Amino acid sequence: MLHDICLISCYGTADPGIAAFLNGLNRALEVHGIRLLVLTTQPNPDLDALSIDIPYLLSGFDQMLDDKVKTNPLHPLQATLASEEVQTGHAQDREVVRRGMAKCEAFYAALGNTLSPCAAFLWNTTLPHGRIARNTLCATGIPAYCIERGWLPGTFQLHTFENNAYNDFFTDFTLNRSLPDIVQLYGAMPEPFDSAQQFYLAQRIQKYDAGPQLDAQDLRRKYGLGNGKLAVCFCGLAGASAGPHNMPSMAYTSPHFESVSEALAMFSNLMAPYPDVQVLVQEHPIQRIIGNNARIPTRFIATDGENIHTLLNAADHLAFIGSTTVQAEALLVDKPRLSLSRDAASLVGASYGFVEKGPEAVASWMSDKDAKENAFAARAMINYICRERLIRDEKLPDFVRRDINDLADYIAGLSRPSKITVDERLERFIAEANDMLMNSCTD
Repeated sequence: MLHDICLISCYGTADPGIAAFLNGLNRALEVHGIRLLVLTTQPNPDLDALSIDIPYLLSGFDQMLDDKVKTNPLHPLQATLASEEVQTGHAQDREVVRRGMAKCEAFYAALGNTLSPCAAFLWNTTLPHGRIARNTLCATGIPAYCIERGWLPGTFQLHTFENNAYNDFFTDFTLNRSLPDIVQLYGAMPEPFDSAQQFYLAQRIQKYDAGPQLDAQDLRRKYGLGNGKLAVCFCGLAGASAGPHNMPSMAYTSPHFESVSEALAMFSNLMAPYPDVQVLVQEHPIQRIIGNNARIPTRFIATDGENIHTLLNAADHLAFIGSTTVQAEALLVDKPRLSLSRDAASLVGASYGFVEKGPEAVASWMSDKDAKENAFAARAMINYICRERLIRDEKLPDFVRRDINDLADYIAGLSRPSKITVDERLERFIAEANDMLMNSCTD
């Protein structure tokens, strides 16, 4: 008999792999008597769990919910407005966002107070919608976490706050202070690094659609690169780890720039002493989709969305702006890595960190002076996240130790008794939500 509810929001349920993960979690939770409720911005008929369609942007909440819903938001308007504008690539109406914030807060307050779920897992809490959802649910007494696709393909990750540098590696005191010991312990282990490396380099999995895989010489011919040294710079999603510093966590994640364009301009200046190094820039796929492209410095060359494995294979040096998960995949490739933002890879010493070392990091990256130490730390990082931090989907081999059943067991441990049945709570929420809807019946 179902006796409790778990919430999970997701902006990517149209992805078959994500939908399969949610279906697996739904089955695992049913064993514990817990109903999974998925809040989705992408309806998918293949989703088995009970689901509710929700907007992605705050303007969508303004359109969905009636104006009689609370209109004085608790979250800061200016920072949220900036975040929405970075995400969409164009200006947003200030009043629409203000109302949307308040209505988003009211919606999640109703979820927390009426459904009283045992836990909530919110997709990408760096973005305004997810962040407001997490904060509001926490205020109603619901344990709420950030969930996103994991650092390695076919995995998922949880964090207390966000999935950029404002993640547990930086914000959890015990984990942060334990990292030197973790590197020494896990860096000495051959597994699961060797199995992960063998699997991913053979399978060449990608999160997003991209071009066919090319060999290194074909890539060089395509972009007229010649035979000199090649550096490839992977850019994270704008607004998720690089944005105006009044946006939550942006100044922390990327303290030296406020946009991907600024980061590339800074990187171009840092590369001035190395005129013979060619630099390819791979923007995040979402930036290409929405047409919110960065300004590319004159000496750099923008890709047209290459297969990331083409780039990882062809590059002599790898650089990263923001918290792109490609940097974790790059730990499986024995090439020097430069982090221009804060990142767990540079925190543990697997990459050369510009935030930590300044311009000296670029010179060290170019000469790869710490190659042996970086390789040891990269092995430690992969071993640690595979054994302790990641949750694998059902198709991934078990070099990632935790699976959907582990997550379901954890959620079940957060369950608490209630005199109100699951069905009653759902009925009450449906009635309350209907009263909030813009086109609800008022007779």
